[in-house]
Amino acid sequence: MAYPGDEIDTEYIQNIHEFCVHSKQLEDLAKKIPSVCSDLSGSEDAYENFSAILDEYQEQPHLLDPHLESLTNILLDQIRNGGNNDDQINLAFKYIHWISKVRGYKHVARLFPHEVPDLEPVLQLLMKQDKNDAEHWQSRYILLLWLSVVCMVPFDMARFDGTRDERPIIERIMDTANMYLTVSDKSRDMAGIVLAKFLSRPDVRDRKLDTFMKTLLQKSKEVDVTLMTGMVELSGYLSVLALIYKHGKRTDVLPYAKAVLDTVISLNLMETSNTLLRKYSIKIIQRIGLAFLKARIASWRYKRGTRTLLNLKETSDKKMDGTPAQTISEDVPVDDEEYDVPEEIEDILEQLLSGLKDKDTVVRWSAAKGVGRVTGRLPLELADEVVDSILRLFNLGEGDGAWHGGCLTLAELGRRGLLLPERLKQVVPVVKKALIYDVKRGSYSVGSHVRDAACYVCWAFARAYEPNDIKPYVTDIASALVIVSVFDREVNCRRAASAAFQENVGRQGTFPHGIDVITAADFFSIGHRVNAYLNVSVNLAQYEEYTIPLIDHLLQTKISHWDIQIRCLTASALHNLTPKAPEHVRNNVLPQLLSQVNSIDVFKRHGSLVAVAEIIFAFHNLAISENKSISQFIDRHVLDELKKTTIQIESSNAFRAVGGDLMRSAVCRLIERISQSKLSYYDDPVIDTWQNLIKDALAYTDSEVRNKAALALHALTAEYYQNKDGSVKVDKRDALLQHLFSNFSNDIEHIRSGFIKAVGCLPKLLISNRLSQILNNVIKATLIRKPIDAKLSETRAEAVTALTNIFSTVGVQKFGNIEQCFCLDNIPSAYNALLTALNDYTIDSRGDVGAWVREAAMGAVEVFTSLIVKHDASLLNPETVKKIFNNLLQQASEKIDRTRDIAGRTMLNLLYHEPTIPHIPHFEELKEIFPETDIRFLNWTSASLAFSRTVRTLSLMSYKYHALLGLIVSVGGLTESLVQHSSECLTGYLREIGNNEQKMQDFCQTVLEIYEKNLQNDRVTIPLLNTLEVLLANSSFGLFLDVDDHPFPTKLYSLTRAEISKTHPQKMESAINVFSGLLEFKGKLRRSIMQYMMILLCHRLPWVRKSAADRFYMASLTFDDLIDDEAQAEAMDILTETIWDDDVATLKPPRNRLCELLKIPKPVQKRSATSSKVKARDSTDSVSANTRGNYAASRLT
Repeated sequence: MAYPGDEIDTEYIQNIHEFCVHSKQLEDLAKKIPSVCSDLSGSEDAYENFSAILDEYQEQPHLLDPHLESLTNILLDQIRNGGNNDDQINLAFKYIHWISKVRGYKHVARLFPHEVPDLEPVLQLLMKQDKNDAEHWQSRYILLLWLSVVCMVPFDMARFDGTRDERPIIERIMDTANMYLTVSDKSRDMAGIVLAKFLSRPDVRDRKLDTFMKTLLQKSKEVDVTLMTGMVELSGYLSVLALIYKHGKRTDVLPYAKAVLDTVISLNLMETSNTLLRKYSIKIIQRIGLAFLKARIASWRYKRGTRTLLNLKETSDKKMDGTPAQTISEDVPVDDEEYDVPEEIEDILEQLLSGLKDKDTVVRWSAAKGVGRVTGRLPLELADEVVDSILRLFNLGEGDGAWHGGCLTLAELGRRGLLLPERLKQVVPVVKKALIYDVKRGSYSVGSHVRDAACYVCWAFARAYEPNDIKPYVTDIASALVIVSVFDREVNCRRAASAAFQENVGRQGTFPHGIDVITAADFFSIGHRVNAYLNVSVNLAQYEEYTIPLIDHLLQTKISHWDIQIRCLTASALHNLTPKAPEHVRNNVLPQLLSQVNSIDVFKRHGSLVAVAEIIFAFHNLAISENKSISQFIDRHVLDELKKTTIQIESSNAFRAVGGDLMRSAVCRLIERISQSKLSYYDDPVIDTWQNLIKDALAYTDSEVRNKAALALHALTAEYYQNKDGSVKVDKRDALLQHLFSNFSNDIEHIRSGFIKAVGCLPKLLISNRLSQILNNVIKATLIRKPIDAKLSETRAEAVTALTNIFSTVGVQKFGNIEQCFCLDNIPSAYNALLTALNDYTIDSRGDVGAWVREAAMGAVEVFTSLIVKHDASLLNPETVKKIFNNLLQQASEKIDRTRDIAGRTMLNLLYHEPTIPHIPHFEELKEIFPETDIRFLNWTSASLAFSRTVRTLSLMSYKYHALLGLIVSVGGLTESLVQHSSECLTGYLREIGNNEQKMQDFCQTVLEIYEKNLQNDRVTIPLLNTLEVLLANSSFGLFLDVDDHPFPTKLYSLTRAEISKTHPQKMESAINVFSGLLEFKGKLRRSIMQYMMILLCHRLPWVRKSAADRFYMASLTFDDLIDDEAQAEAMDILTETIWDDDVATLKPPRNRLCELLKIPKPVQKRSATSSKVKARDSTDSVSANTRGNYAASRLT
């Protein structure tokens, strides 16, 4: 079952196959290597395809096995047939490397030919490689892998030495492998394998092992590990040492064990920061320990009879008959002889135990396996001491690394039968502590890896012990695993605990209600934390073995958790679990929580308060379900404690201390739940105290605290502001409203916002007979009535939300009382407020903050319209519906993804509302553009999908103005993807109607209408200029090119001149681009634009002059008839060679010459009307004045 916000969806969706369906494709790609290797692009594409196919089998590599041999043979043939074609050979090796990456190098190595004739070619090819060639390291890696197989041919290497004067083959193999032992790529690892295997041969061992070991130890001592190159070299040396002790015979490597151990310890590698060096150090030390100790099976080892599920039933039946289970070691020789343990073992164990505390998991894991292996060869007494040392790691003085390493080691010892049942009484309590290990560090905690490892211990114990041996601890282990599986913060820990529980159920068969538990707490159900806390835990609590442990764990651990979400979930979980054990909660949990509400730990205080609130409400619900009085669950003593608690919290200044916001929200939640539980505090003075606490919280800076306070006020007033006959306490109601309204004019945003929210949350009891007053105040709060209001966008959004809540609370009656409900008289004013909010485009330093108001208004419009239509559709007038859809369509065409998504979904919900909303313009056409399936499947945040739909509404007369206005804001925006998709949709639409003169006239008329209505409105005009630039560049108005002095470009020019009457950098730049695009139109307009461009060439701002020159030059290249042929060369030289950043006086002569070439008048200077002085500037103002006159008189015919 899937849940919202599920943590598992994407992680486990993998490529799942039943067999290798791509074998033919892989072989074809391998055969095509000769044809693609010479083309760099082709070879890269082929390699990417090959690797992508193989990556699909990362989770199921075994499916490749039936085809690997044939595929590898094809690739090896490409290598053999490559000759001198290095590209072909290297590409084939890259393919083989990727196969080894997916399937594993050990499996691939078995597929290589390893006969005598293969040795020399492989070695020769490897010796030709350049170790510094970083591009083809895969070739060296695979050749070394191949060599590691071929070098083990069962013949004396001396036989392969030829009669020619060349070095023996042993020398060449050793030198080649040694050369790659210090490189920084993966070849180093494979070189170590080659050397380790090669030196394990008897003929090579006798000749080379002693010299090699001495040289290697000497080099290891001389390396400078403070340098990166030194770390790389030492990594190679240590890796080959570890592999020699892995592949070599004990009798061969034992003579060097003491020297190697002393060298490794003297290097003090555990103090370095290099993880790889520390891991190699642990590996070498543990393998030296195994070399010191003879391989044997300890007689004291625990022997479990059944280790496979197949034999579990048979073994259980034998036990029931009294027949002892067969042990796996009956046929295995056991060494019972006494033997001396070398003294070096003590140092080795010390190093391994130290490695268990390492900061890196790979080092701890290696150390844990080392401890397990070495312990298996020790006598019982020494092994018991090792277990003691491990158990000492589990104390609060050690770090999380020690706990994690200790858990891994316990699991290893258990798996190997080295942890005897007698130790379980000490081990199980330690594991239980590890299962809940969590240490806070700053704003986070560590411990999830410890808890995960503790689950692994429980999983290992399930396989390690007989049911009778672990039976005394079943209850403890089962309850601990159930607790982790539902209440752990991390999903991996919850799943690990569930898997461990399932393993114990299958192998032990003694866990209480095992099958039922693993069915309820399965892999998917516990994947979502909220579901695990609130649903799965309740399901498991029905079994009495788990009920009390679940509740007690929440009380003791999760109530004071550092994560507020966990504390809140804990409180909700206690609410759900209370009916499962009401007596335990009343007698034990509730008193302890009440004693903790004044704790010095702020997390514990907060968690306890919230939990008390939820438990009280749970008792209220339980009393209702059982038809009892709540006093049977909550006595007077608890009521007094609750009242005293809130008073103490206020008097102790807990709200002003650290964590005051948490305490405020917790107290508000407590007041809310007390009120909902109808506890008998009627006419108690504590009500006024609570109200004051809520008022204080409403003015708090944290929005979450204000939200909780508003909900608390709703519950408090709904329950305690009424008389016994159900009527409202008028004096209290009026005093409260007066206080709330007085803060509507507060200039501090969070204070005003909090009190507006409170009004929106008032119950119907308080709103009745005061609706007009409340409505007037809330509507005023949605408006910008003074400059300070413009800065408080959040308060306006909150006011719109409050208006929606009030509407939902009181409902609709067409001819109802204006003081009781929304009716024919007050609905229009509410809609007017919402429509005004839909046009809130306030911008400040945070950006388009008006979007918050618009989004709130869109939600409000949907709620209003839906409720009104359901009551009486005649309350909606056509003009209001038209404005609603126009505004929604405009918002659905604009640039903010979040806003566009809300607008689109709101519009579709209203379009397909049941019952149908009347008076929707172009109703059928809209349904054709937006089919009903779009409600579920149309992604409005995708610009390409959204604009491809909204652009089609430009053909609908009622919507074209607002749809185009929204699209203009998007096309002229700043985001690259937004501009690209919106401009493609708009230009595509214009191409469709490009030959329809009437539609083009309508479109142009709409553009000019938008321009006229929004002059000097930078929010619209700047993107409009950018949009016009895009449309002109795409020749979208080509239909009018053959019409001299067409009214559209002429008026467009006039409006643009009027828009830039005041210099605005971004606006001026866009206007120049528009002017250059308008030069495509011939006639008087072109001449006027050219004159104005000449004026701009001597503008007072250098960047304007330069931009004008650049754009005019580009226009001259684009439009051939702009300059006469005989003047073109000189004019272009002036535009390109003149330095337009120079002084204006220097630029006037070339500018004037350009005017002569263009055959237009030179710009003249203007004399001021108020002064006799001549201003040394061009007559921009006079041109602007003429333009404004033209603009006022011009009309589109």
